[in-house]
Amino acid sequence: MKLELKNLLHKIREITVALNVKYFFLIMFVLQLIPSLISLIFNIDSTNNTVSVIEKSGSKIVIFLITVVWGPIFETVVFQYLLINMVKAFTSDTKYQAAFSVLIPSVIFGLTHYYNIYYFIFAIFIGIIYSSTYYISQFLRKENGFIIVLLLHSLNNLLAFLI
Repeated sequence: MKLELKNLLHKIREITVALNVKYFFLIMFVLQLIPSLISLIFNIDSTNNTVSVIEKSGSKIVIFLITVVWGPIFETVVFQYLLINMVKAFTSDTKYQAAFSVLIPSVIFGLTHYYNIYYFIFAIFIGIIYSSTYYISQFLRKENGFIIVLLLHSLNNLLAFLI
């Protein structure tokens, strides 16, 4: 069983690294939509209180800039660039470096988005998508993981803004 999981993870890694960047981006984009779809299908309250506070400002331009531009930039710097690189540096001699580099920032991302239990769980899932995307892009594919995650996050927030 352990060997099968290891082989599966190795195969996923090979496929992910070999994918064209457009397909990789598309797969990660679709994966990040899963929490929203689950929320819609099961009528789960996944309200983001921060958005409610921002909406009270009344200015659509301010809401757009905060949710689609500034928020994703800030969060990508903190949760992917800084945290993943810090965790990676502290776990450089372990075989679980990739797992720690993805999971620790994802849990912290979830904690900073704790509006209710559902949103917390969804935020951890989204954090795993963003952190995995950053880690795979930056360290395995040798691409600019920051830009790829920033685009994913901004596009996700743009969809939420438009809806």
